Amino acid sequence: MRLTKQSKIRMIENFYGLDVMFFGENASKKVSKVCCPALLEEYAVNKGVLLSIVGEMYELMGHSPKDVKKYTKVNRMIEESVVPMVFHAKDWAKDVLNLDESRMLIRKDIENYLSENVDDENSVDIDELIESKVLDKMYSISTDNLLVVSAMAESKHPLNLKKPEGRVLMSAYRVIRDSLIESAQLIRESVDLNS
Repeated sequence: MRLTKQSKIRMIENFYGLDVMFFGENASKKVSKVCCPALLEEYAVNKGVLLSIVGEMYELMGHSPKDVKKYTKVNRMIEESVVPMVFHAKDWAKDVLNLDESRMLIRKDIENYLSENVDDENSVDIDELIESKVLDKMYSISTDNLLVVSAMAESKHPLNLKKPEGRVLMSAYRVIRDSLIESAQLIRESVDLNS
C-alpha cells in the first residue's frame, strides 16, 4: 500500500479518532487499565483490520488530502484535529438519525430482532433494545463519516469505490466496522467511562 504522507497522517488521526468516538477524550487510558484484556485485544484487532481496509480504499480512491497539519505531540493532534473530526462525524450522524428513513430502518431492525429472538420463553427490555439499536446505528454512521465519507471528499477518484474492487472493500469494511462497534459496545458496558 503506497499512501502519501498526508494520507498516513489522516490514518493516524483516524486511529485515535475511533477511540475518541467510542470512549471519549482520554478514556482509552482508563479503558486499558480497567477492562479485560480479551475485549481490548478484540477491539484492537478489529480496529487494525478496519484501518487496513480503509488504507486500501484510500489507495483505490487516490486519497490526497490538502493541508494536513503535522503534529509533534499526540495529545495536541487529538485536541486540535481528532476531537473536532469526531464531533462533526457524530453531529452528522445525529442529523441522519433524525430522518424518517433512518427511523424506519431502525424500527425494521427492532422488528426483525424481536421476531427472531423473542418468544414465550425469551423476553426483552424494549427500551434497552431501542437504545442499543439507535446507538449501533449512530456509531455506524459516525464511523462511516469519519473514515469513508470524509476520505471520499479528499480523493481524486471517489467513485472507484463503485467498481468491483471497491465494492469488495466496502463489503469487508461493513463487516469489520460492525464487529468493531460490537467490541466497543462490550468494552463500554464493562467499564464506567465517567469515573
